[in-house]
Formats: sequence, structure tokens, C-alpha cells
Amino acid sequence: MSCAALYSAGSIALADTLTTKNGDTLQGNVLEERPDVVIFDSLTFGRLTVGRDAIVSLERSPAAQPPKTAAKPAPADIAGARSAKADESPQPSPGDRVGQFLARINPLKDWKTRFNLGFVMQRGDDNDNNLNFRLRSERKAPDGDEHLITGRYDYAEDVFQDGTRSKTDQLLAGQYQYRHDTSRIFFVQSNSTYYRDVIKELFHEVTQTVGLGYRMKGERWKADVIPAIGYRVRDISHTWSDGPVVGAYQNYSLSITETLTLREGLQYLVAPNDLSDYSLRWNVELTQKLGAVWNLALRYDYAYDAVVGTEAKSLEQRWAVTVGLEF
Repeated sequence: MSCAALYSAGSIALADTLTTKNGDTLQGNVLEERPDVVIFDSLTFGRLTVGRDAIVSLERSPAAQPPKTAAKPAPADIAGARSAKADESPQPSPGDRVGQFLARINPLKDWKTRFNLGFVMQRGDDNDNNLNFRLRSERKAPDGDEHLITGRYDYAEDVFQDGTRSKTDQLLAGQYQYRHDTSRIFFVQSNSTYYRDVIKELFHEVTQTVGLGYRMKGERWKADVIPAIGYRVRDISHTWSDGPVVGAYQNYSLSITETLTLREGLQYLVAPNDLSDYSLRWNVELTQKLGAVWNLALRYDYAYDAVVGTEAKSLEQRWAVTVGLEF
């Protein structure tokens, strides 16, 4: 056996082991432990910042464990050791400092939050402005209940040579989702949503649904399906309507690598008293982490409503490239 192989085997034997909730097992060394995150030097992926809420277990190598008994050092030795430790402690990276600052000002304490922003201002023969914003904040309570808040805003306008502007897209959406497990694979889910698409003259839509969901999970992926019933109130072209709805939600996520994640979600609702009144909203997002807190996301949204803005075909699909922060 070569020296390189012996060194590699010895490194793995003495490495710390970190296991995440998505089933990943990482070998490496713990660089720093904080109340909210663990800084981990993975043998495969390099330095990673892993949130405490994403960790299932953390096993330290015997070499990293402090001895059970030790001679009491002299005061001078203690002072020297503290000084040396302060000098050798790693300084937080700029990304870590940004994450710590955002965590301090975050109004949703104990929530894992991410927001992404994209903006394009084009000037030339075709002048336009585009803005899109995404928010996702989630929390798993000690009792196992899951909470999720999402928000979205899309805006676009044409800017003419005389300075006048014409809106071509203006959409605002928000959702609060609550889950309570009834067994290992079944759960109850409640969705409270608000949706507004000015260009399609859907000025307000409020929907409340509840359903019993079923979840599936693999080593790097998880999926769930939730049949649901509820009630919907809408203001279409300044005409209010309301009534019951039935349908389903479907979600899927895949950890392609430690830093690249694919997430997909589908919502289908139909009025049981008029099957021609239905809506379908689907999104796919690919997110690449760029460091401790930064990420780059590519998102595709599809939204179709059989009775709202059916002539606005160009607005059924939306693409967005955004830069984001997560903390």
C-alpha cells in the first residue's frame, strides 16, 4: 500500500462524521461549532457551513475528544493558552458576517430564511425595466410541526422614448403553510394564500385549504402529495365571487450536490360546481449556493386560470434569474 493510500485511510479513520437530515454523511473535521451553525471541513466538498436544524448527528473522532483527566495547569499556562487560542481562532468570512448580521435583524427568529432579488434595466431600441423578488422562510418546531412562509413579486414595464411607461407585468403572491404529522408518512396540511395579478385583472384572490398529505423520501430527494378542499374568494375585474374548491398540491426537492438543489411545486384547484373553472400554478427552481450565505437561483413559473386573463397568453410563463441571501 502506498504512503498516499495510508495517509488517506488514516485521515478517514480520524475524521469527524456529520450526518444531515437529507441523508448525506460527510467525513472531515469540525472547524467551529456555534449555537446556530457548524463550520465543517469536508474531505470531499471542502469548507461548508451547515445549519444546526439540518444536522441529525455529529460524531467527533477520538483524537478530537478532550482527555477525561488532565493535570491542572498553572495560571500562567492558562493565560498563555487563552492568548494563543484567541490568536489562532479563524476570523469569520465576509459571507459569515453578512449571515450573522441578517440573523440578528431577522424578525422571524429560529426560522431559516432566504430571499432572492433580480433586476434588469434595458435601454436601447426596446427600453424596459424588470424586477422580481422571492422570499422563503421555514421552521420546524420542537414538536415536529412545520411552518413555511413564501412571498413573490414580479414587475415589468416598457419605457417609451418620450419617458412614458406602460406596465406589462405586476404580480404579488404570498402563502403560509402549516403541517402537522399524524404518522411517519401522513400529515395534515393547511394552506392560506393570497394572489394578485393586476395585468390579468385578478385584483385579489384569497384561498384557504386543508388536506391530508402523503410523503415519500429517498437518500437525496423527498416528495409529497396533498389532496385538499377549501374555500376561495376572488375579485376579477372588480367583480367579487366566492365558492368551494377542491384540488391537490404536490412538492418535490432533490439535493443534486451539497450546494446544488432542485425544488418543484404544483397547485391545482377547481370549483366542484363548475369544472371549467380551474387554475394551475407550477414552478421549478434550481439553486446553487455560492458560499456561506449567497446563492444564485434560476426559476420558472407557469400560471394558468381558465376564467382569468385568458387573453394574456404571454404571461402564463415567467423566467427569473436572481441572486439571494439565506440565513
